[in-house]
Amino acid sequence: MPLAPTLIQEPCLIPAVCFNRVRLLQRQRPDVLDFELPGLANNRMQISSREWICWNDRLRAPLLSWHHFEFSDHRPLTEPVPCTLSVHHSYSRTVIFHIYDSLERHCTPARAPGESGQILPFPAI
Repeated sequence: MPLAPTLIQEPCLIPAVCFNRVRLLQRQRPDVLDFELPGLANNRMQISSREWICWNDRLRAPLLSWHHFEFSDHRPLTEPVPCTLSVHHSYSRTVIFHIYDSLERHCTPARAPGESGQILPFPAI
């Protein structure tokens, strides 16, 4: 899909939790991810290894894209990930403040009702 012209392009920091959850999902499903954003009607994410695109179905246009990620396997998991954010449509202001939470919600594995985790001693025996 061709991207619309860029209105604004600026440095951005993706919160570490959000970036890590997306990367984990990418490793489980190596194809391009394409899913609706929970809580953000008519908006979907298309995620590849090089670019994340927030697409609005109603407008049939991209709103935002993230690219030029600056990360390595040696990056601490708690640090935000620098990248470039491109704004393609003025309607992006309706999602920008909620998009990272929505991505985290989508990428967080759901637990079955009543399922509990198990804490293992360190080092595991």
